[in-house]
Amino acid sequence: MKNILIIDNQNEVLNLLRLALSMRGFCIEIALGGPEGIKKLNDGNFDLVITEINMPKCNGSEICEYIRS
Repeated sequence: MKNILIIDNQNEVLNLLRLALSMRGFCIEIALGGPEGIKKLNDGNFDLVITEINMPKCNGSEICEYIRS
């Protein structure tokens, strides 16, 4: 099963994406905001990360740079 991390600062978006993707057989982990997303990246192993670009504190571009480093 593929592991997906979804990072967003809106619970509604997280829950909608989690429901849609889990119904298709994916294992979903969610993070509310960039700092929580980075913590989960450090603790887990993900095949795909879906992130919002415009988030306070740590935006999607910073998440992408963190993943690349």
